[in-house]
Amino acid sequence: MQNNIKRVAALIGIMFFMLGIIILGMGCYNFISHKDFMERAEKTDAVITDISYERRRINGRTDRRHIVTIEYTVDGVGYEREITEYKPDMYEGKIIEIYYDPYNPNKVKTDSLMLPVTFAGFGALFVIIGSSFILVKIISSVRRKNLMTNGDVLNGIITNVNINMSVRINGRHPYRAECEVIDPIDGSKYLYSSPNITEDISKFIGMEVTVYADKNNRKRYYVDINQLIKKYNSDNNIYDYR
Repeated sequence: MQNNIKRVAALIGIMFFMLGIIILGMGCYNFISHKDFMERAEKTDAVITDISYERRRINGRTDRRHIVTIEYTVDGVGYEREITEYKPDMYEGKIIEIYYDPYNPNKVKTDSLMLPVTFAGFGALFVIIGSSFILVKIISSVRRKNLMTNGDVLNGIITNVNINMSVRINGRHPYRAECEVIDPIDGSKYLYSSPNITEDISKFIGMEVTVYADKNNRKRYYVDINQLIKKYNSDNNIYDYR
């Protein structure tokens, strides 16, 4: 039913929003951690001795992660470490600046902020997407309630039911009812469509459905297909608790 679609949309929005907050938090944590490390770190030069990469499967696709091997000396002691902070201009034999923990020279970083910036960017994107889903649902709900409270109540006849091929929910396309409304004041004819419905509503063709329309702008309307479904189920002793 329509409520199922609304719940799915709201759930998607909440999931994107929460995931975005988590990723954004990871980006902030990485930034603070990097900043703290750089404040106590010492700088030295290192030479790139090898650049390799490993393949990883992430969400069904193959990703390639570069591994850069460097050698450097601290207080006369040589060290060899691998870093994942790769840049396109790196090559074997290149001298780069690195920062190391003076209390543990094995811990090294470059001055790159790629990791925290990447996390923060993806996190912000997910938050925006999730917020958009939630905001659209809230605005849609407010508009619908306003129409049902202040709009004209009109009677429409369902003339056709189509499958909305542009939307897919749980692997299935929802249905939309088309209805015809004759304005009782001036006799004008209006053609409206219902919100997306998960169940097949073809059996309602020819039935009467309530339509709420803005008094001043008939383009703003709401076809109350849920009311018709509830009445049909009640008349036929069908109790849908999904």
